[in-house]
Amino acid sequence: MLLTCPQCVTIFRVDRLRGALRNVGSWSGHAAPLRVRVTRPDGMILNETAIRLDDWIIAANQQSPFFVQLDIDSSAKAEVSVTPISWPIFD
Repeated sequence: MLLTCPQCVTIFRVDRLRGALRNVGSWSGHAAPLRVRVTRPDGMILNETAIRLDDWIIAANQQSPFFVQLDIDSSAKAEVSVTPISWPIFD
């Protein structure tokens, strides 16, 4: 199963992040948890959290939206990355 996730974006302040994890495969698959990391351009991590999608299974060629609210004490330029995490499906 192939999953796609939003690419890194550059923004000036992160309060809320919305996106979707899309199953681009031909079969239904388990929705991976996501690691959301906000870093400064110099690499310092400003915030990092793991989130689960509302849907545990994503049907073929469908997507599951996600939303996270982050608390960041910085007005500096930041980069946001969203990465699927390999965790057991039965936890």
